[in-house]
Amino acid sequence: MQLIPGSVSAFGLNPLGGALAIYTKSGAQYPGASIELSGGSFRRKDALFEYGGKSDRVDFYATGHFEDDAGWADHNPSRVKQFFGKVGYQDEVTDFDVSTTLADNTLQGTQTLPLSMLGNPKQAYTYPDINQNRLTFVTAKGSRFLNDSLLLGGNAYYRLYRTSNISSNVNNDYGQIDQDTGLPQTNEATNDLSTINQTSYGLGAQLTANGKVAGMAHQIAVGASGDFGRTYFTQQSQPANFNADRGTVATGDFAT
Repeated sequence: MQLIPGSVSAFGLNPLGGALAIYTKSGAQYPGASIELSGGSFRRKDALFEYGGKSDRVDFYATGHFEDDAGWADHNPSRVKQFFGKVGYQDEVTDFDVSTTLADNTLQGTQTLPLSMLGNPKQAYTYPDINQNRLTFVTAKGSRFLNDSLLLGGNAYYRLYRTSNISSNVNNDYGQIDQDTGLPQTNEATNDLSTINQTSYGLGAQLTANGKVAGMAHQIAVGASGDFGRTYFTQQSQPANFNADRGTVATGDFAT
């Protein structure tokens, strides 16, 4: 980790108090391979690997993590899959890195139970309740000394993130008259599905000059950056009924 004081354009908008840079491992610094495996209660399985190396001026590093468990309660298993990879090039005047972060995680949970049901805290009030998160994140950064006192640096990134949640909920209007049909509502529950698709990307560059004026050392930096993004959100609902242990069974299609 490195704390960089002052305003540094390459680190985004308004880093007036400075920027905190977190550097990931590289194959040049961490050559070799390792694997960690573990397991535990609730059918928990965990695996972690890392591998790095260097060939002349090019280095590479990769790490991955997989975790799976059945959860301590009913209907709340989780699965986590993560990967990070990085390739770099360095010589006397140039430093360049490209990295990729990937994730595909599925987490399931259950809602808070009423006091009347706390005799068995492992049971679900209603289910399913599933969160899925997927990420693709690519970054590139580099710097090059144009001469002994002039440094050009920059970075660029692309990030694609998708999250979805499906939740089972009690239909509070069950048995009441539907205003559209004039008939009692027969659906005990609803399945509610929401999704967020988010794309963001940006780039920045900075030119730094070091020199002396009237015998005093000075540094001048000029740079620019741009960050762009778009987000799409959708929400849908589906009629359903409950089975014997309060799992929802769909009785119709999803509607926006």
